[in-house]
Amino acid sequence: MMSQRYRHCRHRAGLSTFFHLLVLLSVWCGCSPPDDAYTRWDVVGGNASGNKYSSLRQIDTTNVQQLRVAWEYHAGDADTAAHSQIQCNPIIVDGVLYGTSPKLTLFAIDAATGREKWRYTPFDTIAGDKTGHFILNNNRGVTYWTDGRHDHRIVYTVGPYLQAIDATTGKRIAGFGHNGQVDLHTGLGEAFQDLFITHTSAPSVYKDLILTGTRVSEAMDAAPGHIRAFDVRTGELKWIFHTIPQPGEPGHETWDNPEAYTLTGGANNWMGMTIDHARGIAYIPTGSASMDFYGGKRTGANLYADCLLALDANTGRRLWHFQYIHHNTWDWDPSSYPVLVTVTHAGKKIDAVVQTTKTGFVFLFNRETGEPLFDIVETPVDTVTHLEGEKLWPTQPMPQ
Repeated sequence: MMSQRYRHCRHRAGLSTFFHLLVLLSVWCGCSPPDDAYTRWDVVGGNASGNKYSSLRQIDTTNVQQLRVAWEYHAGDADTAAHSQIQCNPIIVDGVLYGTSPKLTLFAIDAATGREKWRYTPFDTIAGDKTGHFILNNNRGVTYWTDGRHDHRIVYTVGPYLQAIDATTGKRIAGFGHNGQVDLHTGLGEAFQDLFITHTSAPSVYKDLILTGTRVSEAMDAAPGHIRAFDVRTGELKWIFHTIPQPGEPGHETWDNPEAYTLTGGANNWMGMTIDHARGIAYIPTGSASMDFYGGKRTGANLYADCLLALDANTGRRLWHFQYIHHNTWDWDPSSYPVLVTVTHAGKKIDAVVQTTKTGFVFLFNRETGEPLFDIVETPVDTVTHLEGEKLWPTQPMPQ
């Protein structure tokens, strides 16, 4: 099968501690924005498709040069000695901007004036070596959920905890998990309870579920990167997908060592995910199995590391998958969440999911079936290695 064609199958703000919100005051006309799905920015990346596109038309190439600073907001907690930074892509909901500071303080700002409405500080102090804290727990965004009535929540990760904050008051919601937070070690097993885990990307909302990946170590002490869904109201674990399959699960046979799931970590969704809300499908890329640059203790193809997973967002059931790298030892995993598009292919409109990778390839798949829109060929590759115990995979998928 490996020789056949597949037919089926930061934004970074550096050390800055403030946002420059640029508003084109000179051409403001008070016009209503176009009535479509791309006029808001209430999720990281702009909208549920992940395309980072806005259809607002007040600012364009003819007047962008007239932009000037309308206001500044200073988070006030940079630590340049410890290399702190802001990586957060803020969201705006009902005129309120939500973002995070270098010390992971969550703040709410009036988007029109820059006036702070509230701030939530998760740490009184950061003990020990702060450099590692800032490098390993940078926050790239937060997630908003509402019941459409009186319950409005911001969910984000602080250290190993998924926290739920009242979006109107900035107070932790006590009914979520334990005193407003859920330990991301939940469901991983006793053997991994003390290992490093966090999540730098924003979690994703589907109905009343919070879907989340994790960031873990890239060495042999890595926790497994299983995908989980939690009840957004209670924090209860609703489902888990084992990215390192356990006995009896499909994909377990792709690890030569049947006990690999007890020894190996990684295969985690650190880059975020994209959900097709109409179909109820979560498209979830996964990273390398650990350790990242040596596979002698995890020989085999290593599903579901370095894959695009299409999971039923309601249940976590696998619908289809595609593996970009078999037995990855180069850290060449996907580096961003996928994008949902509709393309004309072979004369037909097709709803597709697009993924870019560190190899420089762009992969397009039919969202429902996982069928590649362009041929992908399993191509022989060099397997020579001087590393003891290493067994490189003889072919890799190459788009044509």
